[in-house]
Amino acid sequence: GTICTYQFTQRSKFNIGFVTRFQTTYIQALRPQYLWNKIIGNLTDNVYSAAQSAYLNFYKNVVFTCGNAIRGKKDALIKISENDFFQFFDSFDSVGIIDKSGQVDMLQKSNMVDVNNWIDIPGPNLDTFKVSMAKEYLYNELEIGYPELSNEVGLLNANDEFNTKFLFSLGTSKATGRLDKVSKVKAACYEIEKIRITTFQKDTTDNKADNDLFVIHIEDNLQPAAGAIPAHYKLDRSLNPSATGLIEKDTVFNIFLSPKRNLLRNGNFLRSSLFRGDIRTLFYKTSDKNSAMQAGGIVEKDDVNIGSLDAPFFYPVYFDGEFPVTNNILDLLAINPLQVLRFPVNGTFYKGIIVKAAVSGNRTSSHAYQMLSTADNNLLKLIDYYG
Repeated sequence: GTICTYQFTQRSKFNIGFVTRFQTTYIQALRPQYLWNKIIGNLTDNVYSAAQSAYLNFYKNVVFTCGNAIRGKKDALIKISENDFFQFFDSFDSVGIIDKSGQVDMLQKSNMVDVNNWIDIPGPNLDTFKVSMAKEYLYNELEIGYPELSNEVGLLNANDEFNTKFLFSLGTSKATGRLDKVSKVKAACYEIEKIRITTFQKDTTDNKADNDLFVIHIEDNLQPAAGAIPAHYKLDRSLNPSATGLIEKDTVFNIFLSPKRNLLRNGNFLRSSLFRGDIRTLFYKTSDKNSAMQAGGIVEKDDVNIGSLDAPFFYPVYFDGEFPVTNNILDLLAINPLQVLRFPVNGTFYKGIIVKAAVSGNRTSSHAYQMLSTADNNLLKLIDYYG
C-alpha cells in the first residue's frame, strides 16, 4: 500500500534478470517395438520376424530419435544397428534375445529362465563332470550410464547433466575387471537442448550430432491437436517435483533414465554375477558430471548394498560334463530354448541353463553340456563330491 518514488542520479544503476525459454518444438521419435520390427526384418531379410514384445511394450515410452529429428528435419532418418539397440536396453536393464518358431523376442534376462518348468535328464558321467567359475561374469568395477558429455557441447549449466557415466567399485577383489554397462545411445537432456536451440530448422547448417542416437522418456497420454499444433506427447517430468541437486529442476527431463535407476533395473543380474557378495557394497567412485541429483527417493551417488538388489536368478558357476542322450531333448528345447535342465549328482538334483551342447567325441550315446547354475542350487553339497 506504499507508493515510493525513486530518483536516478548520474551514478545510479539497476540490474534486471529474467529467464527465457526457447519456443516449443515437436520432435519425431520412434517406439522401440517399431524399431525392433524393422531391425529384425532387415537383419534377416525377413526370414525372421520380431515378436510383439511385452518387454518393449512395457517401456514403449522410452522413444528413439536422432540429432536431425531434434533439429526439426522432416526427412530425418534413424541409423541404428541391432547391436546398438540391444546394447541400449542391456545397459538400461539386463535383457536377452530369444527365437521361438521364427519370431525374435527381447525380454529381461531373468524372465528368460523358467526354474519352475525343467527338463529332467539322467545324471552325468562323473568322470567327466566338472564344476568351475564362469570367469567372464566376474568383475570388481561397474561402469554404467551414458557417453561422456563433451565439453564441445558448451551449453550453460551443462555441468548439471546427470545422464552421463558413473563408476562403482567393490574395492579390492581377487576377481578384477570392469563390467561395461554404458549405453552408446545418449540420454543427456542438455545436449538435446543444445541441438534443439542452436540448429532448429537451420536446414543448411551441418551439425556433428546429426546422426547421433538419443532416447527420450515421454508421457503416456497423447495430447489432442489444437488448431495448427499437431497431436503430440509431452516429455515426462513426473519425477521433477521431488528432485534436488539440480539447477533447473523444473525443466530438465529423462530423470527416469538416470544411471542409478539403470543400476537398480540391472539389480538381479548384478546380484547374480556378484556371487556370495550379499554383504558387500558397490561404492560410488566417480561420475562425469552431476552426481548430486536425487529424485523419487533414489540418490544417484549413494553406495549400493548388493544384498538389497533384486533376487539372483543364476550363479556364475558352470557345470560341464557328458550326459546320456535324451531322445526328445531337441523337441523340448524347440518349445523353449532356454528351459533349464535338471539332473542328479550323488542323489542331489541340480538345475542349469544350457550354454553349450554337442554330441561328444566318438560317443553317440552321450551329449556334452555346459550349463550355468540356477540360483536355487545348493552348491555346498558338491564339496563332498570333490572330497
